[in-house]
Amino acid sequence: MDNPPEPPPLRWGILGCGRIAKKFTTSLAALPGSPLPLCASNSPGKAAAFAEEFGLPHSYDSYEALLANPDVDAIYIASTHNFHHQAVLASLEAGKHVLCEKPMAVTVEQTRDMIEKARSRDLFLMEALWTRFLPALVELRRWLQEQRIGNLQKIYACFGFQGDPNPEGRLFNPDLAGGALYDVGIYPLSIIRMIQSRVKLDKLSSEIEWSEQGVDQQSRVTLQFSDGVKAEAFCSLIREEVNELVIEGDQGQIRIPPWFHAASGLELSQGSHSERLDFGYNGPDSFKHQIRHVHGCIAEGLLESPIMPLDESLEMARWIEQALNEARPFSS
Repeated sequence: MDNPPEPPPLRWGILGCGRIAKKFTTSLAALPGSPLPLCASNSPGKAAAFAEEFGLPHSYDSYEALLANPDVDAIYIASTHNFHHQAVLASLEAGKHVLCEKPMAVTVEQTRDMIEKARSRDLFLMEALWTRFLPALVELRRWLQEQRIGNLQKIYACFGFQGDPNPEGRLFNPDLAGGALYDVGIYPLSIIRMIQSRVKLDKLSSEIEWSEQGVDQQSRVTLQFSDGVKAEAFCSLIREEVNELVIEGDQGQIRIPPWFHAASGLELSQGSHSERLDFGYNGPDSFKHQIRHVHGCIAEGLLESPIMPLDESLEMARWIEQALNEARPFSS
């Protein structure tokens, strides 16, 4: 079967010129016909250096100047978490479609503000959880729809690594909305939500180990759903973990091996039968699947993604807020 045609490209603007913006720019360049983005930073000289590194046509020393450009169709929010709310609202107010890096916001109220603003302005908005658009995750959804492992019973997902302990850095600084749940915990929680999107959550409980700075440095969230499925999400900024996803059913198991958030393949076990699909390494242009999806949604006139809908972003904000506010002390 021939590959579907590329959807019409957009002229992107990027707010924030850090590491994640570099990956977005590299991925955008991998899509045929996509013009290079414009970029902006509120840090003097940072946008100019970014534009020079990637050969971008123009840079701006303020977000406001980029948002005022009428030729920009969509904005990618690549700033630290604490600025997402302000940046998204400003972008929507300027009449731009928005793809916002995860987490979309750091409170339920902020997330709801963004969604209401996008809907009132008839503009596209999506949280950038790029994992959902990888070929391996597309295949995972197909396997689950086909009930390849029967009725689901358990889900386990974890993401842990040894982060930079600098208390002023992004990971551990509460002023920058640091912490394990916001930075990496959203990956296992989002996968669980994707799998159980049509099922009512009955109970959520959490255990947290707090850092000296007051952010969660490792967390465990357990979830009980109305269909009997039990799920656990673990995340850590202070220790390396297996970083896998395991889904158990009454007729088998699906596993995405490390690192599941950048899934390159998946494994199926059914008694004596096993199957593995390998889609290859997801390199520096791995955001291209997500960007292509956004191009397609906007070309079709959609205001949100059917794969990463806004109600799921709101639910993620609720889960994380509840996990942070009601946590018990962490037990190893």
